Amino acid sequence: FKLSKKKNFVTTISDIKKKNEFSNIKNFYNKNKKDIFFENHPKKIIKKANLIVITPGIIKSDKDLKSILKNKKTISEIDFFQKLSRWPYQKIISVTGSYGKTTVCNYLQKKLINTKKIKKIFYAGRANRTLCSLPKYKKNYLLISEIDYQLLAPSRNFCAKYNIISSLNNSANHIFKNSKLYYKCKAKLISNNRKKNFLVLSKKTFSKIKINKIGNSNVIIKKNYANSILQSKVLVNEIVELIKYK
Repeated sequence: FKLSKKKNFVTTISDIKKKNEFSNIKNFYNKNKKDIFFENHPKKIIKKANLIVITPGIIKSDKDLKSILKNKKTISEIDFFQKLSRWPYQKIISVTGSYGKTTVCNYLQKKLINTKKIKKIFYAGRANRTLCSLPKYKKNYLLISEIDYQLLAPSRNFCAKYNIISSLNNSANHIFKNSKLYYKCKAKLISNNRKKNFLVLSKKTFSKIKINKIGNSNVIIKKNYANSILQSKVLVNEIVELIKYK
């Protein structure tokens, strides 16, 4: 909402929850109340909109995803970020997975912090700061983006040069009846990526994504480890080496 306003777009925002569940945003609401709706978004406004940004929580079933992807006016939150922020894809590391995303991101940040090529490292995701709240890109900035399947599901264009899938397990899928659809959403990190990129993952994870075309991805498959912390470190070390020498 704030990013869109900065670009001088006429913007409205809504949440499926009730207004009384948002007592912590009182000041924000008072400043923008004519543009904020609760429980549903007025159909009249949606019909007139040029762009509809889909955020996590909106997709609740296979049918919802199909309907959203069919609508050409819809755009995922992460696609919206990349479209408006102008962060170069070469300066983005994307991390997804059923489990271990946060561990990987934290370890990445620690490993990269002393790299002389990098001026500043940003870590964004649903649990901390959102991608759309990042500052304007400056030379030698680097972004570690933690992306869950709710962000990836409606994505059509989001891309990063460096990508990690930490793990794949359908037990973390709380929305889709079809596990293949869940895995397909995770694989969008590279299946939607039309630019040269790197994907690092374990042999076990690679066997689950089952996509026909790797496209422009240089896939680096690492040995399987039963210890999830060790697996995370192995994946991260590969990305760090790529950033240092590629």
